Amino acid sequence: MTNPLRHRQAERANLSCPGLRRKSEGRSEGPIAFPRRGVRRNSPETDDLNGNRFHETYPVTAFLLLFNIVFFILELIQNLKVSGEIPGAFDLVGFHHSVTDMLGELNWAGIRRGEYWRLVASAFLHGGFLHILMNGMVLADLGRLCEPLLSSWKFLVAYGLSTLGGAAITRKPSVVS
Repeated sequence: MTNPLRHRQAERANLSCPGLRRKSEGRSEGPIAFPRRGVRRNSPETDDLNGNRFHETYPVTAFLLLFNIVFFILELIQNLKVSGEIPGAFDLVGFHHSVTDMLGELNWAGIRRGEYWRLVASAFLHGGFLHILMNGMVLADLGRLCEPLLSSWKFLVAYGLSTLGGAAITRKPSVVS
């Protein structure tokens, strides 16, 4: 015998979750969650329900976040070698100039010498802990939104074109993005 109060609570819980609907077949009791019609398989509404991990659902976003973190660790190590200190979380100056120049800050003189890798590398340099934290949060949010809508490859191309576009419109002689 089923408890009507428990059944009503299950219905109410099911209705309060907009990304889910109750299975319409009468053979099971309680809410059975599955994506509503029109929700993409790898969307923010279903990734937690399917038990997927972030890197499985958003592989390009996870790769870009990891690449940013690895590049930032390289900056920390090089700055420690050059100046003997690690910049604080809220330092406005950030890393030593020779470190960012060596790792690829956007330097038009270097690009004129044929160092075209600076156009891409400058996108992965960060000025400090707060800078990488904020950029990482924005990248994770945009990745969760855009990667399922576009596709992983189109999202990667859009990120790459944004990197090159940002480098192309930069007027300063040296910039850490």
